Amino acid sequence: MLMKNLILLLVILFLAAVTLPSQASVNRNRKSGEQHIQNMHENQNIHVVMAPDINSLSIDQFHTDFGKVKNENWRKTDHFDEVSFSKNNKEMTAYYNDEGNLIGTTVAKTFGELPREGQRQIKDEYPGYKIGPVIKFNDDNIDPGESSIYGSQYRFPENYFVELIKGNDRIIVQINPAGMIYYFRSLGSAIG
Repeated sequence: MLMKNLILLLVILFLAAVTLPSQASVNRNRKSGEQHIQNMHENQNIHVVMAPDINSLSIDQFHTDFGKVKNENWRKTDHFDEVSFSKNNKEMTAYYNDEGNLIGTTVAKTFGELPREGQRQIKDEYPGYKIGPVIKFNDDNIDPGESSIYGSQYRFPENYFVELIKGNDRIIVQINPAGMIYYFRSLGSAIG
């Protein structure tokens, strides 16, 4: 149940960031955090934006996990330290828990990057739906023997999530690497 809630929260956060205008981030004012970041990027032309109260363990682990990146943009959510960044010309987002452990990463994709079987199933099973944002979620904190979503074992640490829109209906479907699709959840009415 906890894994289901974490994945659901990450997917919703990412889709909200993709579909809604981005909110302005605030510069971090904590002296220790500013000093920590300043020391890490001294003499480098790297842009870093920090939200208040980011855990330094998350920052350290992020730099261990991803090395040198561009455009770090940190924000604090109710459950995670979230950092959006550019690496190898890809816009990514990583999520860290309160202990500074990487929970997962998301990257925007296109419908054409989905497994072919998943593309076919979406076209067949959801006719008339417009394709919205597509994300690839890598669960970096998965134990396939223990993890489940909606009562089903979660076999793949890598999944795609696609927002489908038809009239006022907004839903999310999940596609595993084999191309199997699963209804994930409703997002309710379409915006605008």
